[in-house]
Amino acid sequence: ALFLNDKKQTDFKKLYLHSIAKLVVYLLFWSFCYQLYTMADTGTLKDFSSIFQAVKNICKGETFLPFWFLYVMIGLYMVSPLLKTFVNHADRRMVEYFLLLWFVVSPLRQLMQQYSITSIPTNINKLNLTMCSGYVGYFVLGYYLHTYKISKRLRSLIYPLGIAGVVFAVYKTASLCMASNRLQEGFWDYLTPQILLWSIAIFLFVKEFAENTTRKEWILKSRILNIISQCALGIYALQMIILFVLQKFGIHTLRWNGIFSVCLISVFDIVLCCCLTCILKKIPIVKNWIV
Repeated sequence: ALFLNDKKQTDFKKLYLHSIAKLVVYLLFWSFCYQLYTMADTGTLKDFSSIFQAVKNICKGETFLPFWFLYVMIGLYMVSPLLKTFVNHADRRMVEYFLLLWFVVSPLRQLMQQYSITSIPTNINKLNLTMCSGYVGYFVLGYYLHTYKISKRLRSLIYPLGIAGVVFAVYKTASLCMASNRLQEGFWDYLTPQILLWSIAIFLFVKEFAENTTRKEWILKSRILNIISQCALGIYALQMIILFVLQKFGIHTLRWNGIFSVCLISVFDIVLCCCLTCILKKIPIVKNWIV
């Protein structure tokens, strides 16, 4: 949202040598770390050839699964000058038109496919509206929700729909997993209407919370939020390593009650990652490029 809100002309040198370069270095470094960890865990890390194989795997795009988001962010940063030009010269109705096209091409089509409705999605695909598909819509949606005022009446409708969306996603995911006895994540996909509604509700809630917070309260809360935001990349990179290590000690979600263990382990994981990130940030080069 804030990336597209910048009215200044795009500095391509800063965009590529700072914003994008940092994400690329971050992606390569942590992908290499996870490759080495996987090899050490499976007993295949033996000599220099193993390190060469790790580099080869990364070059082939075989990076750690959660890092898909980094590829998306790099792509969005690359097209951000084009999107910024669009939103800076478009009025509210034009932005809404783009979001409507995106909703039909991505979230709505995704939901139809999940319910095996193939004829409409097939015809939508033939329109080849790739410029209005994927995560570009979320990028523009963030700008829209941040820039334009959403009426109180509409917000009161979005909040229950957002809660209903996440409940629906949890129910369908659990039902499909139990029926097939394997992981089914289709209804938890980020480009589905239910997760879209949940995302909008969270965004508007945080925005409204910030607007209704007094200056004194915001100073305290902003410090906490600032610490978390500064540690976000470090938490994202370290979270799975911590979970892998905890599993080695028999600490996982299958050991105790599911709801209790997920909450407890998640909080412990985030706090520990945050502490480790704060320590790593004391190292100058690591601070600027790795976390």
